Amino acid sequence: MRERPATVSDADEVSFVERTILEALGEPWLRPLAHPFTGAEDFSRVLTEVPGAFFALGALADGADPARAPFNHSGHAIFDEAVLPYGAALHAELALRRAGQPFPALEPEESR
Repeated sequence: MRERPATVSDADEVSFVERTILEALGEPWLRPLAHPFTGAEDFSRVLTEVPGAFFALGALADGADPARAPFNHSGHAIFDEAVLPYGAALHAELALRRAGQPFPALEPEESR
């Protein structure tokens, strides 16, 4: 079995992601971890080649205790799927900003 390196995000890329979250979704959507995990992750190999940032979309079910909730890879984990459109929008915004393009406004159907 091949070991994976620790997951280490680039500080400038973390700032880029945090700024994008704040501007696109607002402050309630940004919750930096007091003690970020750096465990092995497939993405860690990407980060050894190019600058990037590992971040997670929180999807804890309503009323669940974060300290007792099953980890993501557990068969007992329950996710709040209502966050999925926000995650998709954030990823699209990150890609557009990285490409140097502004986020497009939706056009009325008749103007397309």
